[in-house]
Amino acid sequence: GKLTLNGRNLAANDTVLMTTTGKLDWKSGTIYGNGLQNSGTFTISATADVALAGTLTNSGLIQQSGTGNLVVNGTLNNALTGVFDFKTDAGIIGSNVINNSGVFRKTVGSGVSRIGPSASSSLYFNQLGGTLDAQSGTLQLDQTNTSVLETGGIWNASAGAILDFEGNTGSGTYFAGTFTGSGGGVVQLSSGRFGIDSSGATFNFPTGLLNWTGGAFFSQPLTNKGTITLSGVNDKALGSTLNNDGHLIMKGTGNLVMTSPLNNDPTGVIDFQSNSGISGNSS
Repeated sequence: GKLTLNGRNLAANDTVLMTTTGKLDWKSGTIYGNGLQNSGTFTISATADVALAGTLTNSGLIQQSGTGNLVVNGTLNNALTGVFDFKTDAGIIGSNVINNSGVFRKTVGSGVSRIGPSASSSLYFNQLGGTLDAQSGTLQLDQTNTSVLETGGIWNASAGAILDFEGNTGSGTYFAGTFTGSGGGVVQLSSGRFGIDSSGATFNFPTGLLNWTGGAFFSQPLTNKGTITLSGVNDKALGSTLNNDGHLIMKGTGNLVMTSPLNNDPTGVIDFQSNSGISGNSS
C-alpha cells in the first residue's frame, strides 16, 4: 500500500519504531523523533520546504521530486544500500548532519540541486565511502560553512552533467582515502579550501573527469594516480605536497601557485595545453 503525509507531523520515537517497506509520499509537514527507517520507496513530492527534525535512516530509495527543499535539522543516515535520488532541481538545506555510505544522485532536472547549509547555519555532509553521481544538471555539495572529513568515495558525472564541490572557506574540507569515478561529465573542485588528512589521500580519475577550477589544497600530501585537469580563469593554490604519478593537464588562464612541493614522479606527466603557468615559492 501507500502512506501519504500531507499537512501533518509524523513522530517516530525510540519506543515506537516506524519502518516503511512499501511507499511513503511526503507532501508537507515535519518528521520528528529518532526511529524512522526506510527500506522501501520514500517520495518527497512537497511543493514547499519540509523538515526532518529527527533521525531518518534510509536503506531503500528516497526520491525527491517536488519543488520544495528537504530541511535537515536532524540526522539523515543514507546506509550502504540507500539511494537518495534528486528528480528535481530542489535540494537539501538545514543545520545538522547527513551521513552517506550509499548513493546520492541527480537524475532529473537541468538546474542545480544543492546540498548545503541554510543561511547562517552549518550542514555537515559526511561522505563515508559512498557515491555522488550527477546524471543530469548539476549536483552541488556546498561545504563553505562546514569542515568535514570525506573518507574516500566515488564521484561520477554523466555526459552533460556536473558534480560540483565548494570547500570550507575557513578550516577546510578534508579528504582521506582513495577517490575515483567515471563518466563523460565534469567533477569540479571549484572554490574553498581542501585539506588532506594526516593519513593522506589519493585521486585516481580518468582523463577529463576531475577538474580543479579554483580554491586551494593544504596540509598533508595528495597523490595523483589518474588525471587532474587545472582549468578555468582562477589561480589554484597548492599548499600541500602533490605527488604526481599520473597526468596534470594545464588548461584555461589560471596559474598553479605553489607554496608546497610538486613531485613529478617517474610516471608523472605535466601537460601544458594553454598559456597558463606554474609560480610560487616552492619546488
